[in-house]
Amino acid sequence: MMISKRQLMRPQVILVILAIILCLTSCTPTITQMGYLEKDVSPEYVVSALDKKPKYAFLWKDTPGINELVYVYAISAGSSNINNYYLYFINDKLDYWGYPHEFARSDDPLLNAIGQKTTAKIDKKKEEEFSPY
Repeated sequence: MMISKRQLMRPQVILVILAIILCLTSCTPTITQMGYLEKDVSPEYVVSALDKKPKYAFLWKDTPGINELVYVYAISAGSSNINNYYLYFINDKLDYWGYPHEFARSDDPLLNAIGQKTTAKIDKKKEEEFSPY
């Protein structure tokens, strides 16, 4: 009985796919790790605790004397789903964190605005990254 090249390649293909999935899910922080964050910690503490720099960081100085910083992490929410997760700092202290839809449904108009500005900024960056020009 002869074994074809195709039959020999099948296990290798499966191993490569599993390795990619493992890398994607292990290279990103998880929702469980986000649960360990506490209000008022510094941006440096967050990076250290998550052992990963944010995917994006946006700083706004719209109000004199107030620095608003948003870190955007791509986090693994279980299987192979990767979602954006926002961490909002006021004057270098973590104030609020969650998924974009949690910012959108907040009763606080400031958090709504931060979520909208962050999402718009990410969309603009994605357009720039994928623009052929």
